[in-house]
Amino acid sequence: MNGRKGLTLIETLVGLFILAVALGALSFMLTASMTRNRSAGLRTQAVQVLNYLGRRVVGADRALLPASGGEKTWDYGALSNAFPDLGGEVNLNRLKARVLNLGAPSWRPAGTSLTQYRIEVCWRQRGHESCVQADTVSAAPSTGGTPPPLPGLN
Repeated sequence: MNGRKGLTLIETLVGLFILAVALGALSFMLTASMTRNRSAGLRTQAVQVLNYLGRRVVGADRALLPASGGEKTWDYGALSNAFPDLGGEVNLNRLKARVLNLGAPSWRPAGTSLTQYRIEVCWRQRGHESCVQADTVSAAPSTGGTPPPLPGLN
């Protein structure tokens, strides 16, 4: 030992550089985590709306069932007006939805009037659009009262 006390300027700069690299990596990981969290949150909201629309389609709700081969669409910002009971934690202005009538499924039991529908809910994030979709079936829309039960479902 030569009796030196403290750190040299080079040692201090090397230490600060290592600290800066570690903090930069941590900052990058936090930013990436927040982005993934936001994306997962939007996907969760879209799935909640998909589930809501699916339950109404299965219940043969006339407001959601398009004519054979047709579709019903609610663009960005239109869902909150069309479905005021859907609000809550879901930001409906960030979502759009579409219900397509795919016609009678090939596996339909004889004597039933089932129709297959595709429900799609989309959201925009970072300049591109992502969607979730599901297929379901419903009895023909009721003319009044309660919809008819679906064999095996109700």
